[in-house]
Amino acid sequence: MKTKKAAFIILAGGLGRRFGAYKPAVLLKGKPLIHWSLKNVQEQSGHIATVALALPCDWSWTRLKKAGAVPERFSWQPIIVEGGSTRFRSLKNCLNAMRRQGEMPEFLFVHDAARPLWPSAWIGGMIEALMSDPKASGLVPLVPVRETVKHVNGSIQTLRDRDKLMMSQTPQLLRSKDFFGALKNCGKRENFLDEVQILELAGLKVMDWPGSQ
Repeated sequence: MKTKKAAFIILAGGLGRRFGAYKPAVLLKGKPLIHWSLKNVQEQSGHIATVALALPCDWSWTRLKKAGAVPERFSWQPIIVEGGSTRFRSLKNCLNAMRRQGEMPEFLFVHDAARPLWPSAWIGGMIEALMSDPKASGLVPLVPVRETVKHVNGSIQTLRDRDKLMMSQTPQLLRSKDFFGALKNCGKRENFLDEVQILELAGLKVMDWPGSQ
């Protein structure tokens, strides 16, 4: 029997100004992008205790349903919050709402809604991997850098050793207790590139997970 140990947070609060449209609503295979992440969560419902979404102020769960983004028989009534001015503030809005409702499982998944193509089996596999190492505080999907990378600082130089360069993906998995402790360690800083960076800055162990191209 699966134990519901995790919350799944989907960050979809950006307005898509650079993209020219609200990315989670852009269609892929006839469905909004965010549908595919919600579908993956639904397929692994035995592991997920609660779902939270950060959305723009003019979007709601009802509007997502009308847009065809919500899978049939979705197992949760998600916690919906307004997205913040940055990714980090959107995350904090979700965490604060979950705390108010007493919803804080042992693990937290944090995912970008604009990244739809990832295997649903990651959810159970990532939880199992993180549980296997009590000293680890998080887990991040990584893929190797395939392109040539240049360092630009007055001049242009090619970075020769690509073997040690990796790109991070989502969803990322966090041990809740450790993550909140790491947040306190960071004080008022907010310019984080992803969630596991917060753990890294606190000197906590982060495990890697094979990402998807």
